[in-house]
Amino acid sequence: MKIFLVIATVFMVLLTPEMSAQTLGTLLQQVRTANAQTGLPSDVTLMGTLTDQTGKVQSLQVQIKGKDKIRYDIGSGKDRRVTIFNANDGWTIVGKKIEALPPHASVRRPSLIPVLDLLTELANPKLLATDQGLKVIGPQTVRQLTLLLPDQRVKERALGRKLDETVEFYFDPTTLLVLRTVSVQRTHEDMDAMVSSILDFSNYQRINNVAIPFRIVNTTGSTAIGARQSTLVLTNAVLNTNIADSVFTPAGGVQ
Repeated sequence: MKIFLVIATVFMVLLTPEMSAQTLGTLLQQVRTANAQTGLPSDVTLMGTLTDQTGKVQSLQVQIKGKDKIRYDIGSGKDRRVTIFNANDGWTIVGKKIEALPPHASVRRPSLIPVLDLLTELANPKLLATDQGLKVIGPQTVRQLTLLLPDQRVKERALGRKLDETVEFYFDPTTLLVLRTVSVQRTHEDMDAMVSSILDFSNYQRINNVAIPFRIVNTTGSTAIGARQSTLVLTNAVLNTNIADSVFTPAGGVQ
């Protein structure tokens, strides 16, 4: 049987009877600290290559600012494709053509860096945390924690549909580095259609005391509907360079 408890009114936890709310709260803080030892960065720029399931390799740059500003530049020249998420707005840009994303597909977090995902919301009183205990993934034993942040803008959503955020975190019990996250993404075409997104993290390097995975494998979909896999290999990562807000606008995307 699972029970609800509150940790100093900071966030709600759903846990097994053998784990206290204080213990889980401490564990979550330890995980975040292990992944960002001296605090969260104000912005991040990642550079590397993206290889899709066909073996096609393209250059990739990802720029992140705060919790909800993300820009992906994939490819170069005429093949360059830009995708921007800025709070609750989003756009794709190819050449000079700008296409706005539907609102339900514009809510994203910078999940390529695990500590910048829902772990940034530990002080949010609406955040729900669940301890799932130890799991085995391949040859590794990992600890699983699930974080859920209910949609706070549901009244503004089309047809009142909730866009709750749920992320499963799988981390090394010894190092506390996040090795995998599992979430769902809504398709652009249908807000009720959701696909699984698994991110596997490895080759960690510490940049300004922030743990950055230099290899990320992204698997979306499932065997039932068809799975797609891509691999991001970083060559460089820089933090706290004061990225301009204009970078995360459509005008900035066509430059």
